[in-house]
Parts: sequence; structure tokens; C-alpha cells
Amino acid sequence: MIQLSDATVLVNDEVIAIMPNSLKYTEGFGEQNMRAASIGGGAVEQIYSRNVETSLSKTMFELPTTPENVDLARTWKANGNKNVVQIAGSTDEGEVTRTFTQAAMIGDPEIEIASEGMIPIEFASNAAI
Repeated sequence: MIQLSDATVLVNDEVIAIMPNSLKYTEGFGEQNMRAASIGGGAVEQIYSRNVETSLSKTMFELPTTPENVDLARTWKANGNKNVVQIAGSTDEGEVTRTFTQAAMIGDPEIEIASEGMIPIEFASNAAI
């Protein structure tokens, strides 16, 4: 088995150079809840529910602090939820591709001005497809 460790990230059809080992995402399945209801005699019945309020994906990565990346972060933030984020990674054994539509930068990223400064990026979007 080969570890997936390198992926291409595109935002609005533009390949983005991210910091290695900083890419993370969630599928957007959301949280599920399980409760037990008593049916007597010490027996229980499952009550299962999906919290659709949490059924959003997140895509997170870091960019090196360069003037170009500061401008990119400003542009993505100004786009509201009109961004599209795509990731694609593969090994000899298979691939993982995901698309995140209506992606919005949900935080106000801190721009770290330093010799090894980073810009943390976090998008929330529709569930991954």
C-alpha cells in the first residue's frame, strides 16, 4: 500500500502551489447522532439522525506568504461562495479526486509576515463530489 502524500489543488481552475503536508479536507457527510429509546424489559431501540446543519465540506491548506498569494487570498475571500476548489492525488494503486462547489473562505486568514510565513486557507463548501 502506498501513502497518498502529494495532491494537486485547483481554485477556480487555477493550479495553486501549496505547502507540502498542509492539505486536509472533510467529505461533508456531517455529524450523525445515535440515541437509545427504551422499549421495556431492558431492551432498547436505536434512534438515528443526521444533523444536516453540519453537512458541509471543508478544504484546508497553507500558502507561503508571497505578494501573489496575499492577492489570491483576498480575491477568494471577495468571491464569497462563488469559488470552486478541486483536489486530485494519485499513487500507482489509485487516485482521489474531489470537487467542492460554492466554496467560501469562512475565516479571515492571518497573513504571517516572516521568512517562513504562511497563510492558512480554509474553505467551507457543499459536500464533496
